[in-house]
Amino acid sequence: MTPDERRNGGPGNVPTRHPKPYFLSAAEVAHALRISRMTAYRLINSGQLGAVRVGRAYRVPERELSRFVAVHRVSLNPDFRWHGKAS
Repeated sequence: MTPDERRNGGPGNVPTRHPKPYFLSAAEVAHALRISRMTAYRLINSGQLGAVRVGRAYRVPERELSRFVAVHRVSLNPDFRWHGKAS
């Protein structure tokens, strides 16, 4: 029996490790999206980007930033040509 199993009541009772939630500041969100900090605050205040308030600061869960990017993803038309001519 491993030390973890002894601590947790026997074989098979090893706790699963869950990743810790990671939170980003508005400045970190702005940097990640290459937008201004003010635009990040606007996204938060409009509800487009979910956040929690900690004291006077906003924190955006990493999964919320991933969701925002997935929702706003655009796909390019494969027939698109920058100069209007097919090569």
